[in-house]
Amino acid sequence: PDVVSLTDAVANWFLSITAGLAIMFLIVGGIYYLTAFGDDDRMKEGKKIITYTIYGLVLILISYSVVLTLNNIIFEP
Repeated sequence: PDVVSLTDAVANWFLSITAGLAIMFLIVGGIYYLTAFGDDDRMKEGKKIITYTIYGLVLILISYSVVLTLNNIIFEP
């Protein structure tokens, strides 16, 4: 396989793994928040998990687009 298809395959694999993990952490953060029953510390923990998961997902999507853009610039004429 050529370099372009290899980098596309690796980037897509990482994106699918991290998207699955992000969904899992969003569910965990939601469970923490919903089962807090008025406990402020547990609510804050749930909000923190959700917030950091969204930050991480945005960072992953930005890095994915950078990899694909560089891949197109460097290897495609």
